[in-house]
Amino acid sequence: EKAFSELVEEHSGRVLNLASKMLSTKEEAEDITQEVFITVFKSLDKFRGDSKLSTWIYRIAVNTCKNRLKYLTRREDDKKETLEGDRKHLSDGGGMFSSEVMSPLKNLEMNELKKCLDECINDLDPDSKTVLVLRDINEHSYEEIAAILDCAEGTVKSRLFRARAGLRALMVKKLRSTKV
Repeated sequence: EKAFSELVEEHSGRVLNLASKMLSTKEEAEDITQEVFITVFKSLDKFRGDSKLSTWIYRIAVNTCKNRLKYLTRREDDKKETLEGDRKHLSDGGGMFSSEVMSPLKNLEMNELKKCLDECINDLDPDSKTVLVLRDINEHSYEEIAAILDCAEGTVKSRLFRARAGLRALMVKKLRSTKV
């Protein structure tokens, strides 16, 4: 029981982050996170050790998220509430989204750009969103993603290329449509 609690504590933040990016509502992400760890608990004896335990957990999380997306699509649930606030948009490694001191106008522009990026990520198809979130946001290696998605590394790279191209096209379209 203690070991499982430690397992949940160690991985729940990353599973919640993954679910948040894939599902875009706080409630759905929290429900999925609980569902993932219930599945892990019930299936722990079936873990064969062919991969790292974390990879197995993320595979369960990705599959659970995909199943929930299919369910939501069938129900045409467009009353989703966008998850904002403490959600991590990108890695904290600096770059154009780092927390440097900005003028109020620049800060507003960056917040709008982040919002646009999140909306465009949410508009991607589930496979593209999954590979993009795993690589560019959660910073998994190609090898880890291949294990999580149960496919070849080359497949991961091609899916990621298409996902980035799709995201780029959505961003360009959205930004052009919002220009005055």
